[in-house]
Amino acid sequence: MLLSPTGYPFYLLSSTRRNFDDIFARLFSKLRPRGADLTGKTAIVTGANVGIGLEAARAFASMGGTIIMACRSESRGKTAREEILATSKGKISPNQLQVELLDLGDLDSVQSFIARWGDKPLDILINNAGVTLGKYSKNPQGFELSYVTNILSHYFLTLSLLPFMRPNARIVNVTSVGSYSYKSQFNVSDLDHSKHIETKFNIRVGGDLPSDLSFQLYQRQKLLQVYFTREMQKRLEESDKYAKMGISVHCYHPGLVKSNIWTRDDGLKFSWAKTLLRIVNALGSLFFFLIFSSLTKFICIFIVSTEQGAATAVYLATNKDFVPRYSGLYWYRMSLRGANRLVEDEKTRSLVWDQMAVESKLREDLKL
Repeated sequence: MLLSPTGYPFYLLSSTRRNFDDIFARLFSKLRPRGADLTGKTAIVTGANVGIGLEAARAFASMGGTIIMACRSESRGKTAREEILATSKGKISPNQLQVELLDLGDLDSVQSFIARWGDKPLDILINNAGVTLGKYSKNPQGFELSYVTNILSHYFLTLSLLPFMRPNARIVNVTSVGSYSYKSQFNVSDLDHSKHIETKFNIRVGGDLPSDLSFQLYQRQKLLQVYFTREMQKRLEESDKYAKMGISVHCYHPGLVKSNIWTRDDGLKFSWAKTLLRIVNALGSLFFFLIFSSLTKFICIFIVSTEQGAATAVYLATNKDFVPRYSGLYWYRMSLRGANRLVEDEKTRSLVWDQMAVESKLREDLKL
C-alpha cells in the first residue's frame, strides 16, 4: 500500500528542514549504506560517466553486480569505466562494467538503447542523468531539451524496460530539493514550458535563458520527477500484471553535490558570478580576486562529495529491509521526507502521466 506522508505538518517540517540539512550536511556523519550482494543482478545507471552516476556505478559493481553505464558520450563512458577498474585494485572485474550509448536528449537514442537491450532481465534502474541549460534549445523531436533529458526520456526508458524487470526490482529517480520551490499548477498541454518561454519571454531557439527562468525549468522538471515517482508506484500497485512483483519506485534529493550539472559549457550561467568575474578581469584587483576566492571557498563548505550524493541512491536500490508502504516517496540522507504538496493532486498527476505517454509515443502495451 502506498503511504502518503505529505500532510501539511509533515510537509512543513520537511520543507523547513531541507535548508538546514543542506547547509549543515558536511557536519553530519557520513552516510554509509549497508549494501547487498548483487552477484547475478544487473543495474542500469544513466549518466554513469561522472558525478553521482559514476559513484553509484562504482558502488553497485563493488557489490558484485553487472552495471550498464548508460552515457551520452561513449568515450567519456569508457574513461569512467577504466577509472573504476583502476581504483578497484582488482576487486571489480572488467566484465562487470559495460558502456552503452544513451543520449537522453533524443528519444530516438532511447529507442535504440531499448532495442539493443532486447529482453535481458533488470534489477536496478537509476535515473540520474540531468542537465541545466543556459540557452533555449530543442531536441530532434521538437521538445525543450532539458525537459526531455531530465524527465521525458527517463519516463520512456523506465516504462519500456518495465517488462524486463525482475521481482523486487528497484527504480530510483534522482530529483532535487528544487522540487519544493515550484508552486504553480502544471499546464499539461505545455509540460516542456516551450510555449511559455516563447510567448511570455519572446525567446527563440538559441537565445539565452535568464538564470531565474533556467532555475524555474529545473524546479519544474525536478517536481515532475516526484510526480512520476508517486504516480508510477500507484499504478504498479493497481496493475494486475505488476501488483505482486514487488517492483518499487523511489526518488531522492542528493544534497548540494559537487557536480558538473552547473558547470557544463552549455549549462545555466549565474549572472551574478559572471558580473563579478568581469569586475575581476577588468580591474585586475587582488582585492576583488580575494573576495571571489573567499566566496567560492565559503560555498564549498556546504557541498558534499559525489560519493555522499550517491549514497541514498545506493541505499534505496539495495536495502533489503524496505517496508513496501515507503515506496513511491521522497527521500533525503537515507530518510523519508515530505514532498511538495502539489504532488497530492492525483488528477494532475494522472494527466501529466498520460501526456508524457503521448509525447514519448509509448506503445499501448507498455502503458500502466
